[in-house]
Amino acid sequence: MDCVNDRTRMIVVSHVTSATALTLPVAEICRRARGARVPVCVDGPHALAMLPINLKEMGCDYYTASCHKWLSGPFGTGFLYAAPRRQSSLKPAVMSWGGSLEGRDPHWKDEYRWIGTRDPAVYLAVSDAIDFLQSYGLEKFRKQTHQLARLFRERMTELTGLEPFVPDSAEWFGPMTAVPLPPLKEPPPKQGWTDPLQAALRDQYQIEIPVVHWQGHRLLRVSCHLYNTPADIDTLLTALKKLLALPQLSLFTFN
Repeated sequence: MDCVNDRTRMIVVSHVTSATALTLPVAEICRRARGARVPVCVDGPHALAMLPINLKEMGCDYYTASCHKWLSGPFGTGFLYAAPRRQSSLKPAVMSWGGSLEGRDPHWKDEYRWIGTRDPAVYLAVSDAIDFLQSYGLEKFRKQTHQLARLFRERMTELTGLEPFVPDSAEWFGPMTAVPLPPLKEPPPKQGWTDPLQAALRDQYQIEIPVVHWQGHRLLRVSCHLYNTPADIDTLLTALKKLLALPQLSLFTFN
């Protein structure tokens, strides 16, 4: 908020950050932004299903999310929420045919519903993803996956001796957590470069997991869902213990 001034057009903020896996205080950000008369767009693909979301209580102007992450809906599904005070000012980037569906009264969403020949099948399947998590129990899902992320965080800290950025609390992270790794000897050479540890985990152990370079920090980001178990954590930690002992993967020197 210290960076907000009379030239600020909008604040765009992640609900749960991708690189660091942190849950940000979006309701507080929205409250303070309203006082500065600045609209807020919350980017929430990782928050959907991971966290309870009440858009009215949050007070954001816009909220956008995809459904294929923690909700486990099909790829290509998502939603845009616009607060009532913002709906009339929205203009689509791609115009649809513009009519209301099934003869219903005109609605601000009409220009967004039918764009080209988009297949609605994936959207119709989202309800099944919702039904599945609700039948399992949303709170049970959140608690179980968070505990698995905590287990990894604790054991990884024991392995490396490197403390995570935030306290051990569900207020700061859910089923996804990022832990610090030993630094590389030199910074990554270019955008899109794959960390050697990430490549070794994939190629040698068939473990697909991102190693993120963010503001000078090297982080391993772990995501735990219902299909993950403590045995998966054991497998990952066994691989990391072997790989991090290799000098070229912990303090990597570029050729």
